[in-house]
Amino acid sequence: QMTVFPDDSEGWLNTLKAPFRDHTGRIVGIITYNRDVTEQKRNAAVKNEFIATISHELRTPLTSIRGSLGLITERLVLLINDILDLEKLESGKMPFDLQRTRLRPLLEQAIAASSSYMPERRVTIRLVDEAPDIEAKTDTNRLHQVFANFLSNAVKFSPVDGTVTVTIARLGEDWVRMSVSDQGQGIPESFRKRIFGKFEQADATDNRQKGGTGLGLSIAKTIVEKLGGKIGFDTGDTGTTFHVDLPELVARQNDPAGVIDHRPRVLVCEDERD
Repeated sequence: QMTVFPDDSEGWLNTLKAPFRDHTGRIVGIITYNRDVTEQKRNAAVKNEFIATISHELRTPLTSIRGSLGLITERLVLLINDILDLEKLESGKMPFDLQRTRLRPLLEQAIAASSSYMPERRVTIRLVDEAPDIEAKTDTNRLHQVFANFLSNAVKFSPVDGTVTVTIARLGEDWVRMSVSDQGQGIPESFRKRIFGKFEQADATDNRQKGGTGLGLSIAKTIVEKLGGKIGFDTGDTGTTFHVDLPELVARQNDPAGVIDHRPRVLVCEDERD
């Protein structure tokens, strides 16, 4: 309760009353305890005023930077995921589920998933299929991860209103090549030998305009090699193409339901009779 102290200053008291009993247990009076809580009340008032001021003064600025904080959070999550994927790959703990797979639907899904990436650049992604119904034995989720990286890079480095082209084509008799081409500036000569390295970026300065963890292509290379394929790129002053080559899966001549897998095999010979 509010009170006036002997020095005429105002303050607050926390009052507690208890009965006073004699030796027979009869109540003969009341004991009153008064504790000065003025300082606590003042501190609470200061805190409430501070919170009200912060809420009023910072609400608009915080709203304006929330988008930037969201981007920082998103990049942090991407970095953590990339590091975890890299650790799993290097330790052999990342599972691979190899299945007979039609490649066009897989790439169509990757394109659809990338269609909303950086919409302000208005980049068009088109698919050119020069090998209809071609198949390979691969892990769809891991290969999708590779092309998600290719496509995000292609969109990121493309000019505004540019076009990214995804192509499926046969490579010789036994292989299939899937490629992603952009119309941006080519990869600098000094960076080409390091492009599949860990944490490598063409512009590694703090004020670089293009974001990224520098791990995506290193992860993509490891995944493709574990799928029994090859990864590479072609670049010049304008435009870059990243490509993945996988062994084609074709039907056996005498068994249409079977397939021929052109990936390298190892013959194990043992001297045991059984």
